[in-house]
Amino acid sequence: MGCFRSGGEISIWGLLTDDEKDEVFRRIEQRMNGEPAPCVVRSKREQP
Repeated sequence: MGCFRSGGEISIWGLLTDDEKDEVFRRIEQRMNGEPAPCVVRSKREQP
């Protein structure tokens, strides 16, 4: 599946939450079906 992740998704994978990773996998499935699916963009986090 890695070839269906965008470069941005690959580079931030370790920083993504489980929910964000689930969204990446959802978009991978869309891409595999030939549908357009933009790169996952992280939501802003509150600063500690």
